[in-house]
Amino acid sequence: MRELKESIKITGLHIIVSLVSIILSFPFWFLTKYPYLYSGIFTAVYIIVIYNAGWDMGMRDSRKIGEFNPSIKRAVLVGLLSSVISVILFIFRVICPFVFPRIWSASGAGFELMLTDHPVTVIVDILYKLWFFPCSGFMGKGDFIGYLLPILIIPVVTVISYLFGLKKISWFVKYYNKLVYKDKKKNNK
Repeated sequence: MRELKESIKITGLHIIVSLVSIILSFPFWFLTKYPYLYSGIFTAVYIIVIYNAGWDMGMRDSRKIGEFNPSIKRAVLVGLLSSVISVILFIFRVICPFVFPRIWSASGAGFELMLTDHPVTVIVDILYKLWFFPCSGFMGKGDFIGYLLPILIIPVVTVISYLFGLKKISWFVKYYNKLVYKDKKKNNK
């Protein structure tokens, strides 16, 4: 039951980051001309958000109180459950061009007949790119690996961050203390 709750939380965070990156694409439209830069920034934000969720889960389990016991299987299960929608969209994206082949349609100024993708295939592709909008700049024009790699972010980052949370290893705390708290030795001089 905890695994389902955690996976819903991570899926919700995924949706929030995707929506925020879509919304921020409007005021920062000039960055969309450089898709690798824009996607690099938002993919980093996306990874950090997922990392923090996995790290918190590992930190809670490291206490070994009640139902909170360390279990890497739990982290793997949460990562996989969080990726269900992504995998379903990916399967539809891969299957649609075969089920709905390219069609001849009139386009252009003189309405020349051109071979174009079926509307269902286009809609599925748009849905997939919206679902992974933070990573959409890396997807290109249908590269299989570019479409597959974003699916792996949640399971891999969740398990790695869970392990760091179990060991209470935090890169953020080290820098947070230096940023927030003043050094007393420097202030006394």
